[in-house]
Amino acid sequence: RNQVGAGSSMLIAGLVITGDAPKKVLLRGVGPGLVPTVAEALVLANPTLQLNKLNTVTKTWEVVGANDDWGGSAELATAMSQAGMGALAADSKDAVLLIELQPGIYTAQLSGVGATTGIGLVEIYEAP
Repeated sequence: RNQVGAGSSMLIAGLVITGDAPKKVLLRGVGPGLVPTVAEALVLANPTLQLNKLNTVTKTWEVVGANDDWGGSAELATAMSQAGMGALAADSKDAVLLIELQPGIYTAQLSGVGATTGIGLVEIYEAP
């Protein structure tokens, strides 16, 4: 959990998938879901989450997933519950990705829609 700024001041969390097999991963970019632990006026009101993978040959980053407003889907709600994550309101502006990742180096980037700022949280869990 940290202050999420605009542009290069976005919140970035890294992860590495090792081994030979892909892993199913659940990522969340939480802003509104932090209320009431964090005052509503302070949270990142509309987070957007982008997942990038390092191409080790070209040494460039490639977008492999993104989400803005998770939408309250039953599949995602069930996955979050099974992973032990706290529930999010179905109509929240929080961002959630459920994705299968090949071994590699990744960054999850959390920013605010429209260059907005506030307190946000990046969570990364291996999905059940």
